[in-house]
Amino acid sequence: MICVPIIEKKTEDIVWSSKIARKKGADIVELRLDYMDEPASATDLIKDLDIPCIVTLRPEWEGGR
Repeated sequence: MICVPIIEKKTEDIVWSSKIARKKGADIVELRLDYMDEPASATDLIKDLDIPCIVTLRPEWEGGR
């Protein structure tokens, strides 16, 4: 199984990157809330993705933003 992290800021870029990841062979994406401009929109965004995803929110000490 291949998981690709998505570290885009904007919703439209996240959707685009997830489509590219799927085309390149990813089975799942990791949606990094700590990179998003509006992390509260993640719930609606997940419904628009055409690939399974996990959602993470990493603190700075773990490499997050």
